[in-house]
Amino acid sequence: MKYQLYRWEFVVKTSVLTPFHSDTLWGHIVWAIKYLHGDKVFEEYLTKFVQDEYKPFIISNAFPKGYLPFINLPHSFDKPATKAEAILLSNFKSLIQQVKFVPKDMFVKMKNGLSIVDIYNEYKKDPEYLTKLGMLDFEQYETATKNSIDRLTGGTDDGALYSQVETVYTTPLEVYIKVQDDEYIQEAINYIGQTGYGKKASTGKGQLQTISFEKVDTLLDNTHHTQAYISLSSYIPKVGDYENCLHANISSKKGKIANSNEVNPFKSPYCYYEAGSIFEGSVIDNKGQMLQGLHTNSEVVQYGVPFIVGVKL
Repeated sequence: MKYQLYRWEFVVKTSVLTPFHSDTLWGHIVWAIKYLHGDKVFEEYLTKFVQDEYKPFIISNAFPKGYLPFINLPHSFDKPATKAEAILLSNFKSLIQQVKFVPKDMFVKMKNGLSIVDIYNEYKKDPEYLTKLGMLDFEQYETATKNSIDRLTGGTDDGALYSQVETVYTTPLEVYIKVQDDEYIQEAINYIGQTGYGKKASTGKGQLQTISFEKVDTLLDNTHHTQAYISLSSYIPKVGDYENCLHANISSKKGKIANSNEVNPFKSPYCYYEAGSIFEGSVIDNKGQMLQGLHTNSEVVQYGVPFIVGVKL
C-alpha cells in the first residue's frame, strides 16, 4: 500500500493537560471529520480503520521540531582496559540514558546502521559530543491552583482547592502522518486549530496554531534494507506483528471517549508500547490494531496502529 507522508508543524500557544500521543491526535482528527461531514462519513471512515488491513492514515506522536526518538538498539561495549576508560564508559552510559530525542540527521544515520558503540567512540574523542545530539528540554511544567465550582450556586466550594499540573511547550512540534487519501486531513487539522486540543480545551487550554502541513518525500523512507522497525507512536501489536522485541517501554492508559453521551465515558485500562520501541520484523504498514472490547458500547475502539520506520540491524 502506497502512503503519502505529510509533516504537520504547529506551535502550542497555551499550556496543555493532554500529551500529544498518536491515539489522542487520531481521535481529534476523526471527531473533527464527524463534526465537519456528519455521522455517515464518520461511520464509514471508522469502519475502514476497523476492517481494512491498511488504514486510511497512520499518525505519529508529536516531537520537538527537528528531532525524532533516539534509536536505542541492543549493544555491548569492549571491557575497559584502564580505570580511566571505565569511568569514561560509566559516564557515557549515564548520559546516554538521558537522550530521548536526536536531530533528524542523526536519526537517519542511526536507522541506517550507526550504533551506540559508534556514538561512544565519538564521545571518547570529544566529551561534548552528546550535548550536540540535543539533550533538549522542550517541555516545562507549571502547577496551577484551582478551586472547585458548585454548579448549583455558581460559587466556589469551601475547602475544595486542588493543584493541576500543566505542560508548556517551548518549541514548535511536528507530527508525521502517512495518508492514503488526504481528502479530510487538512481541514480536520484546521478544525483542531480552531477548537483546541485535549482536556479543558473549552476553557482555553491546548490552543494550537498550524505553521505548515506539507508533503515530505525522503526523511522517513524505508528504501534501505532493514530487518527491524521503530515505532514513532503508541503501539498495540496484534499476533504476528514482529519476531522479537529489541527495545521497549510499556505504559498503560485509561482512555476517555471524546464528547460522549455515554453514562460511562471511560474505557477500560490497556497497555501499549511507547514511541521509540523497536522490534525485529518486516517493515510493512499493516502493524497494530484498533483495539475493541474496552467499553460496554461495542462500537468504541482504541487506536493502536504504529507509525513505523525501518531500522538496519
